[in-house]
Amino acid sequence: MNHKAKFLTHCLLSPLADGRNWRVESPFGYLTSWNFHFTVPVGFKTDLASIPRLFWNILPPFGKYTEAAVLHDWLYRTHLVPRPDADQVLLEAMALCHVPRWQCAVIYGAVRLFGWCAWHDEKRWENRRIKHAND
Repeated sequence: MNHKAKFLTHCLLSPLADGRNWRVESPFGYLTSWNFHFTVPVGFKTDLASIPRLFWNILPPFGKYTEAAVLHDWLYRTHLVPRPDADQVLLEAMALCHVPRWQCAVIYGAVRLFGWCAWHDEKRWENRRIKHAND
C-alpha cells in the first residue's frame, strides 16, 4: 500500500551564533510515501541546504525547501535509510513544500552527484562520536 507522504509537525528552528547553522527547537516529524516515520529531535544542528556560497544568489541555503533540507541533513547524519532513500525523501519533501520543479531538479541532481561526500563525512563523524563515547 502506497501512503501519502506528509509532515507530521512543523519545523521550528533558531539560528546559532556562528551565523551559518541552525538548531531544531521542537521535534520535527515526517512520514514518507513508503510509510517510514522519523522525527528530527530537539537540538539537532543543521546548515539547512548545503549549497555552495557561489550559488546563493540563485539558491540560498534557506527557502521553500528548508524543511526538506533539515530532514535530509538528519537522514545523512543518522544513516537511518540508505543514501538513495534519503535523497528520495528530499525530493518528496520538496514537492510537499511546493518548491518549483526546476529548483527540485537542480537540488536533487546536485545531491545525487555530490552528496556522497557529505554522506561519507557524516559517517566518519558518527564513527568518531561513537569511538569517543566508548573511551
